[in-house]
Amino acid sequence: MIRLLCFDLDDTLIDRRGALRRALAADFTAAELRWLEAADGATFAEAAAARFPERVPDGDALPARIAAAVTPTIGVASMLQQLRLRFTLALVSDGGAANQREKLRRAGLAGAFDAVFISGERGVTKPALLGLALGELGVPADQAVMIGDAPLRDIAAAAEVGARSCWIAAGRIWPASLPPPDWSIPDVLALPPLLP
Repeated sequence: MIRLLCFDLDDTLIDRRGALRRALAADFTAAELRWLEAADGATFAEAAAARFPERVPDGDALPARIAAAVTPTIGVASMLQQLRLRFTLALVSDGGAANQREKLRRAGLAGAFDAVFISGERGVTKPALLGLALGELGVPADQAVMIGDAPLRDIAAAAEVGARSCWIAAGRIWPASLPPPDWSIPDVLALPPLLP
């Protein structure tokens, strides 16, 4: 039985890479944007400031620029609305509080969840953040599914706390060195048919 669906935000419910390209296209070449996309992650702002100090004097400003460039992904809000009729929904996302909240607002998802767990607000990252969500919502791990795009931060985190997982493949091949997710789908809109 599944009671709780935990969603990652970046590149799961929103196109963060697209927002990165929109936010920074005027300041960086195509090759530099590819480098920034590859560097994207927990140390993204620091890596960008180190690589491009003349254009990124303040790495902390980059996440805010990206958040401001987020646009709604067609179908996601209505999918979440339908899923919320059957399941408890939680956002479980690593990132700065203000930027993640702004992304939710710009994507039209601010009120889409029963609970929101953002690492910048809670002081812990996944998998501890996922464990915190399970505990606060009172749902056993075996009755929860973590849905996300990151093999380590989302899928391995789910395995670590004993939850099921659904990987947003987005055209990628699952890393053979990692235990596989319970489900793999091309994008988040393919999730509803998988659920009982």
